[in-house]
Amino acid sequence: MSFHIGQKVMFIGKGKYGKVLGIYPDIIVPKYREIYHVRELTEIGAPGIRLIEIRNGEYHFLEAFAEPAWQRKEFTPVKETDISIFTAMLNKTPELV
Repeated sequence: MSFHIGQKVMFIGKGKYGKVLGIYPDIIVPKYREIYHVRELTEIGAPGIRLIEIRNGEYHFLEAFAEPAWQRKEFTPVKETDISIFTAMLNKTPELV
């Protein structure tokens, strides 16, 4: 699955960050089924994502000193659906779509 900067994504991961939060209790973590936007794609350790809505300081992870990134496999793209045709059908007066 490919991601890009600015893309809407939903966090679908298990969110088991107890060990990380035990070491760094001030880290902000994504919440299950919340919608976020991709800020940056990373390749430190596993392929990761940094989010516009979550900004953390730099910490020592996996032999690197960097802001935490969340594994890409824990996110899914949000698909936008255009429902204007259905809305137009509900209107009493005809509307061009």
